[in-house]
Amino acid sequence: MSAGWLERRRAAKAERSANGARQKVVDRITRLGPDWRLLDARSFGLPGSLDFLLFGPGGIFTIQVKSQGRTRVQLAGDVIQIDGKRPPYIPSARRDAKLASGALTRATGRTIPVTPVIVFVGSGQLSMQGLPKGCLVAHNRELERILATRGSFLSARSVDTLYEVAARPSTWVPVEQQRSRAA
Repeated sequence: MSAGWLERRRAAKAERSANGARQKVVDRITRLGPDWRLLDARSFGLPGSLDFLLFGPGGIFTIQVKSQGRTRVQLAGDVIQIDGKRPPYIPSARRDAKLASGALTRATGRTIPVTPVIVFVGSGQLSMQGLPKGCLVAHNRELERILATRGSFLSARSVDTLYEVAARPSTWVPVEQQRSRAA
């Protein structure tokens, strides 16, 4: 057996696992009802770890999906620890939300706040000793409850309008490319 074959097999397994985790999150979000709109961020080829943009009465959310399997995930403020490692999930989620907010703000001409969400999918425990500021962290089984409790301050019309703006590929063109096209 060649090492290349084994690496390809592992990569294919990881991709299947990630796609399964993403589908579980989609299934949970559809339970929120027709007032919520989900946009697959990967269809735009956005940089970063962003999986979805979610628009609903409770606001706009960037969603990163992380497959945890049976592994225990520990959260203490801005630190996530998995198997003794500290992946930079929270800074990455905040960066994605900031990029989405900036793009939507440029496209609409109004300040559009976006809340980052990290969703863990798997059968492992998620233990929290403190929550990060400005970032939601949840297990996929709790996602719909957490989002539903965010309140209702966006009208259905606003949700539809912002979703349509986000669905335009031109919204996600970086500022540098917009400037070079104008020149």
